[in-house]
Amino acid sequence: MQNTDSPRARSLSKNEARLMSRLEFERQSLISTDEARETLRTSREYAAFVLDSLVRKGWLSRVRAGLFQMVPAASGGFPRRDWFVLLQAFRTPYYLSFLSAAYLLGLSPQRPWLAQVVTPRLVRGGYASTEQGVQQVALGEPRFFGFAEMEREGLTINIAEPAKAVVDCLHHVDKAGGTLEVVRIVARGVEQVPHGKLVDYAIRMKNRALTQRLGYLTDTLGPGLAKTARSRLLRYASSRQGHHSFLGSVKTFGTKGEYNRTWGITDNVGRERLLGELEY
Repeated sequence: MQNTDSPRARSLSKNEARLMSRLEFERQSLISTDEARETLRTSREYAAFVLDSLVRKGWLSRVRAGLFQMVPAASGGFPRRDWFVLLQAFRTPYYLSFLSAAYLLGLSPQRPWLAQVVTPRLVRGGYASTEQGVQQVALGEPRFFGFAEMEREGLTINIAEPAKAVVDCLHHVDKAGGTLEVVRIVARGVEQVPHGKLVDYAIRMKNRALTQRLGYLTDTLGPGLAKTARSRLLRYASSRQGHHSFLGSVKTFGTKGEYNRTWGITDNVGRERLLGELEY
């Protein structure tokens, strides 16, 4: 319960203190205008007035119209960059992906600062900006698939399925911590996800370089894909004659390396280095 003897608490009106006490007692991080109206047993207009006052005094921050986040006193007046809270602002289709999803799904130990979200098309709202702690990547409608809901402490977000998180990381390596981190994500992903689904999702992305990287990495890093799944991936990856890819970014790793004829890809990172990454 809020300490009403503190200078910060004494700055609150009776109704403001009532709302903040409810949030702290019920361990809520979010409150809507309708919830405030029910708590205060008043009109929606007056509830909105009280909430706006709490925003001005630094007790709440506005997530989006009609939804507010509690600002803990210990935070120094800054709202928590909690992804589950930030993503409550999204009313448009989205899902959390890339390194953010890989972290939450146990595919990577790295937690990026921003909540990385996939949208079918660019969202112009301020809630989808880096200033609000969100990095947005518009992949287009055909690549907007493969996600599910995740719930924590009463808050629900959309997040990539493990197979889609792996595929998205291969598609946008720069959003997944770079090539070496993607190596670890792929290695963990192959152990956890159905190989048929992983290949289905990879092919649906319609990115041949992605399928070449996936095929080469799964052949190199361990037992590899199940036979049927590997054959289907290889048919797609090799269906375009002369299509050549590099495993890692040419800017980072250069163009020299061993060429793998099966997958049509040059390993410019190096097999020993790839295997060494699995130790971390």
